[in-house]
Amino acid sequence: MVVKKKEVKVEPVFLDSGRLETLNALEGGPWAQQLAGVLQECARLTDGVQQIQLIKKVGVLFQQQGDGDARSPLLHGCLDVLGAMFFSLHSKNPLKRTLVSALSAVPGWLQEEAVGCLSRCLSERLTAHAPVLYPLLTDNISSCLDGSSLGERCIHSLLTEVLQFIQTALCEYHRQNSVLAGSPVAQAQLMQASLAAVKASMLVVQRAPEQVASALRTPLGPLLDALRGLLCCYTRLLTEGDFVQVVQSAAGMAVVLLTRSMLGAGDRVASVVAGLLVGSEDGMSGAPQWLSESCRGLYGGARPPAVSLFLSHGALAMMSWQGKGPGPATESLLLLVPTVLLGLDCSVRESSTAISVARVLTLWSGAALDALQGGGCSTGLRHALTGGAELPGRLLEHIYAHWEHPLDGVRHQTKALFRNLLKLHQTASHCPDPGADPFLASLMHSLLALEWHSKGKYSALSCLVEYLGARSLLERDPGLPAQLLSLMGDQSLAPYASDLLETLFVSHRAQLAACGGAWAETWHRTWVTPLLAALCEGQLDQTTYILDYCLPRVLKCSPDSLSHMVRALLDSQNRAPGSPGCRGALGALMTCLRAARAQGVLSHSSGELWGGLVPLALLSRALVHKHDQVRLDALGLVCESSRSTETLSAQEMDLIRHFLPVSLNNQSAGVRQQTISLLKKLLCRVRDSTQLLQKRLEQLRPEEPDQQGAIRSTLRSYQEFLHWLCESLFQALFPGASFPSCLTALTLLGLIADTFSFSTGTVPWRDAAP
Repeated sequence: MVVKKKEVKVEPVFLDSGRLETLNALEGGPWAQQLAGVLQECARLTDGVQQIQLIKKVGVLFQQQGDGDARSPLLHGCLDVLGAMFFSLHSKNPLKRTLVSALSAVPGWLQEEAVGCLSRCLSERLTAHAPVLYPLLTDNISSCLDGSSLGERCIHSLLTEVLQFIQTALCEYHRQNSVLAGSPVAQAQLMQASLAAVKASMLVVQRAPEQVASALRTPLGPLLDALRGLLCCYTRLLTEGDFVQVVQSAAGMAVVLLTRSMLGAGDRVASVVAGLLVGSEDGMSGAPQWLSESCRGLYGGARPPAVSLFLSHGALAMMSWQGKGPGPATESLLLLVPTVLLGLDCSVRESSTAISVARVLTLWSGAALDALQGGGCSTGLRHALTGGAELPGRLLEHIYAHWEHPLDGVRHQTKALFRNLLKLHQTASHCPDPGADPFLASLMHSLLALEWHSKGKYSALSCLVEYLGARSLLERDPGLPAQLLSLMGDQSLAPYASDLLETLFVSHRAQLAACGGAWAETWHRTWVTPLLAALCEGQLDQTTYILDYCLPRVLKCSPDSLSHMVRALLDSQNRAPGSPGCRGALGALMTCLRAARAQGVLSHSSGELWGGLVPLALLSRALVHKHDQVRLDALGLVCESSRSTETLSAQEMDLIRHFLPVSLNNQSAGVRQQTISLLKKLLCRVRDSTQLLQKRLEQLRPEEPDQQGAIRSTLRSYQEFLHWLCESLFQALFPGASFPSCLTALTLLGLIADTFSFSTGTVPWRDAAP
């Protein structure tokens, strides 16, 4: 199949004719004239892709010019044109990225002039009063700080004007939002513009830390006024519920970032953020007056409860929790965040807020872990984060209440929180032996005591196995493998039980292997024996889910266990048969062999069928077994292969000859359908392997007669098998034959006709015969 290459569409840039006329009137040296010619040619084009090629040529010209006159009027004009092009394009336009690359190639002697031209172009646009231009200007500000050194210097030179513009844009968005009710499309666009403006302001503040910090030394300066205005805008975004949560979350991060940038790192910032978090005016006593006035709406009694959520997210994302030990106020803030979130969690009703709370709690657990692992933490903080303390207990209650939440996102975050909670306890307690830890032992006991219909129990036990190992759980409950296998009959619990089973037997295998000695028998007795018992005695639903979820994972973990399974099931052939409806030992054997063959664990070797693990007489019995699923598993073992070109052996063809005559008259439509599906796979193997063998035969040299003879013999056996198959199917269509026999025979004959060619031309296996 030929995939048509997707055509790249690039929006071209258009310049007004007056700017080009001005460029024509300027004078300059040969290099400047060459640069101006390329730009004029670019401006005349209307194809964006062609413009990209010319802008790349501009970058090459910049790289080739080692020295020159920075005062050239024509060169100034060229830089003005490049600046106008840069600020008229969106960041997603490939042409803009090419312009950034070209400007980065400006030689050092010309960079100051380039920064000046860019600053003039941006300053002209910042004074625009059309709100429709605000999103593009915001995008241009972010583009200047996205990998462009000239753009970053341009923003630094216009820092006050840039922040004033973003403040103006946010005020305008706030005004528009109040009048756009009932217009969802316009509101969605407004939310995107608001989010972009908040992110752009954060980026500007992060890239100019020294200038922001110096604003405090001039209390009446315009830069400080712009920063205070931004704080007021963030406050309005947080306290008014008309803005979507992603905008409010970004505003919460911006408040903390701006506070940290203006006050510096340390406990002073932590105490101010804690005051904002709890909404207490007393907590703002250590903050400057201008900061308290700008954030007044955040510690008023009427603020929405979700403000605490967004400020908590901002504190965790924008403050550093790694490195040297935190101070007392920082530790208090770290312990305050989950307390506030857990209090907020009780009143959460919206699904989006529930996901946000779960995500921020997980983020807090990661920050707390970073603080503990960084060293230098106080004893009080370590004690507060140890498993038996009050805060971990409340977090466990939150986990128990949300691990079966209807939203996948909440369940996923709850599992991550539980795993991090175990890491916090392990780091804070310094217990050398997790198996002797009383908190983990108590937690394991309480989890095992819960009912198995609680789906959150499985993921929690899986996390616990990562720290304690499977042996601790098996010592507490030796019947755990059989208990989990008994749950495989419930479709809603089978995926959870199989995941826990895999975690357990993989961990147990690793623990036993680390101890050395003859550990395989112990592992087989613990995991394989109950699995085989469930396959032999379990009902159809249970064995089906075990086959789908458990058996492949066991074989993947330990491929060598297949021989143990076969020996154990062969030894149990003489035992009393199972209850009606069960597969029995023979059915379990076929199930294991079929699963192993599907995974590539079982294959033909040294001319023996499936490594000689199973006698052909046993396979013949399975193919005519009274249990439908046993017959299907045995047929699947013969027909299925991980390679469609695997050669069909003589024994496999004999087994089909034994199976087909007694299976055509099956009264179950479902069994007939599966039988036809499996035989179709067999016919496809014959076809594909025939083509491969014919190709090999053509490639063999005349001096290799032995290989040629073996291939011709195989092709001849294929021909004889297909002749027998067609003849047997036609014989089944005698007058008075049952409807199932006729339907099955006709369907298989149709498959043969569709799979193979019966034209008068060349037939590979006929030509192959001597």
